[in-house]
Amino acid sequence: MSFQFKLRHANIVAYLTHPGQPEPPRLLVKDLRDFCGAIAEDREILSNWNDQIRELAAEKQQFLGQRYEFRLHERLGEEETRDALQRLRGELRGFRLYALAVSAIEDSALRRFMLEAGKESGPDGLYLIPSRDQEARRVELLDPFPQISRLANDPGAWPGVLFWSGRESAFVSFREAERLNGELLAAAKESEFSVQAVLRAFRRRTSSVRLLHLSDLHFGSDYAVAKSKILKERLRQEQFDRVVITGDLFDSPKGDAAKKFRAFDHELQRISNKPVSVIPGNHDQKVRGNSLFGFGVELREAVDLEWSSVVVDEKGRLVLFCFNSGIDAHFARGRVTENQLKQVAVEFKHRCALDPRIESFLRVALVHHHPFSWDAKAETFIQRALRLFGMADERFLAMEESERFVAWCVARQIPLILHGHKHLQRHVVRTFGDRMIDSIGCGTSLGAEKLPQTYNVLAWEPATRRWGVTFYEYADETRRFESRALAIDNA
Repeated sequence: MSFQFKLRHANIVAYLTHPGQPEPPRLLVKDLRDFCGAIAEDREILSNWNDQIRELAAEKQQFLGQRYEFRLHERLGEEETRDALQRLRGELRGFRLYALAVSAIEDSALRRFMLEAGKESGPDGLYLIPSRDQEARRVELLDPFPQISRLANDPGAWPGVLFWSGRESAFVSFREAERLNGELLAAAKESEFSVQAVLRAFRRRTSSVRLLHLSDLHFGSDYAVAKSKILKERLRQEQFDRVVITGDLFDSPKGDAAKKFRAFDHELQRISNKPVSVIPGNHDQKVRGNSLFGFGVELREAVDLEWSSVVVDEKGRLVLFCFNSGIDAHFARGRVTENQLKQVAVEFKHRCALDPRIESFLRVALVHHHPFSWDAKAETFIQRALRLFGMADERFLAMEESERFVAWCVARQIPLILHGHKHLQRHVVRTFGDRMIDSIGCGTSLGAEKLPQTYNVLAWEPATRRWGVTFYEYADETRRFESRALAIDNA
């Protein structure tokens, strides 16, 4: 059986097909309305779809459109989402095998394969067909289910097919899909457990390079050492090729805090046997992260970090442009100076002259301060305190002259900027002519300001130049890190 489908709705289908009683994903009204509309209105592929389900979907689409007529970008409550999808969930959970086609463009061969496989599967499988509508160049999903997370973790399989059954899943390239599909359909004739056994047996070795992004550790604070144990235990289970830390390694630039960070850094390298690239933040150079007219600046510990302005990873085909945004501004604000931009540009040009291959590597900028301003919820202490006086914290935390820094990145075809500073995870996309820049914030990896611990994993496929990023957050209720969001390069 087949169903036309948009990639940005993938998490809804994952929820509808997931066993047990999972929490529903966070959805905007528009997302759920459009998803119901796809079921209710598509007659080309859904010729054998249950008419009652069509009617139900049409009813939900109309209800959401009327109730939230001027609030389509409002987030739905958990219970309302659960109620709206309850009957659909009952219908879609009846299949033994699910398959989702994933492609950045309209792919006629992949589409034909999915249509034929859907017919061949009969009542055992549901095959989700890529929509003919042009998808967004970036796909973002909140609360991704484990099956869907594979799309961001393995961009090397694009274009491909995501197969799943129960909690087992496999994301394979189009070349591999036909063979695996035959095995899965044969297993589906027997039982759902047979399908899951085939998926478990399939272990695709990914060619993607994985970059672990940490930030805002704040060693020297009371909680840092205890929280670092939780993080290190998790990282022993992760697979990654390189680590980057985007500043605020210490809570204040004191010797004891720096010593604790270096112990963490050495253990991190021992755990992973991978290089760690760091840049300083404002807390690494200013007492409690703030200065005014030069008072509060202490540079000794930051100088001892010995960080490099340009880091070339030949194996991962990556270039890291590293900046110090934490020193040349008052309060906790930041700035990347014109002189620093020139120095980094000269160093990169020099490296390319020595090895011209570097020109084709993925370019990633590391900076502590966020290049695109925002107005986050007043969740941290400094945000709450400033709000009491009617002040927006961006006045004291923003990157000054950020337009110059972003223009520098655009001119050098740098598509990704990784940052920290605000202690909250974030993904912002900006378009400059025919180029896009994605700004990705890590949050706080050791839970500064009593916020959840976070880290990001960027997966990059050198051959196709496609990437995906997964945002992880520590959940107190489950005592483990869980993926909270993902973003996929769909260009």
